[in-house]
Amino acid sequence: MATIALCMIARDEEAYIANAIGSVKDIVDEIIVVDTGSVDRTPVIARELGAKIIHFDWNDDFAEARNFGLKNVSSDWVFFLDADEEVLKEQAQGLRKLADSDMDAFLFIQKNFSNNSGFGFIPESRRGFKGYFPSFIVRMFRADRGIRFEGFVHETIDASLAGIKARIGFTDIGIYHFQELKGGDEFRKKQVKYADMLEKNIDQYPNKAKAYHDIGLVYYRFKDDYEKAIVFFKKSISIEPKNVNVLNDLAAAYAHIGRNKEAIEFFGKSLEVRPEPSTFFNIGLLQEKLGNFEAAILSYKEAVRLNHPRKSLLLEKIGILEHGKEK
Repeated sequence: MATIALCMIARDEEAYIANAIGSVKDIVDEIIVVDTGSVDRTPVIARELGAKIIHFDWNDDFAEARNFGLKNVSSDWVFFLDADEEVLKEQAQGLRKLADSDMDAFLFIQKNFSNNSGFGFIPESRRGFKGYFPSFIVRMFRADRGIRFEGFVHETIDASLAGIKARIGFTDIGIYHFQELKGGDEFRKKQVKYADMLEKNIDQYPNKAKAYHDIGLVYYRFKDDYEKAIVFFKKSISIEPKNVNVLNDLAAAYAHIGRNKEAIEFFGKSLEVRPEPSTFFNIGLLQEKLGNFEAAILSYKEAVRLNHPRKSLLLEKIGILEHGKEK
């Protein structure tokens, strides 16, 4: 049977880390927590839950900290969570089935819970939040393929996956993300600071496509400046035209300012690279806004076929639209 390691980096997360580790500790074979300088009980709590604690001198580089943890993995697969994330226990067993597949990595649906509704927001009550914004992100990969993180902030393994032409599968196992439980102001300030650093020193970063994307994300998520976000997302796309994450973010930024046709165009480009249920869902919403009900129905049906987490809601919407079309 293939083995799985849970890998995390953490600092002063005593209020959250037990939930994160506890949600999968009975499923994984080893737990590795890279502690980047906690002064609270984070390492004590993690150790009590069976984690191996590795201390890392923080240097403002998230990728280096994560890769430091990967060096200590002895399992066949790596599954990683942040301390403010968890998996529902009834879904966690599904990690075992993924580990027995012939894929190299898996995309999970990350549910970013919030009370600030907007484009793409999906209602689901949990922990005092009204719903979440979905995103799809690789969170499990084979440990023996040399996959590593890059980017001192918003770190990803995308470049590594592309380099080995990884076979990437989909799973509907949810990553429940509760960042806003910590309060948004401090996190927002930190992200804005990172973006300022990137913007001033852009020529120092070898992966400029990612750097432009990271700057755009801050304008999009934390400054609510969608026009400026579009500028940076487009710079990123000009370098890496087939990056699904950037295409989706660019499309969503257009949707936020009411430029729905451009939004549909870039969501469509994203689908050409990798069909995701949330992308079909978003196109359906936009087509519905534009009064293109047949196109909306087709998009919603594709989202259902790909197991969108709000399948029942979509089936209801499809029924209403089809009924209205018949009148």
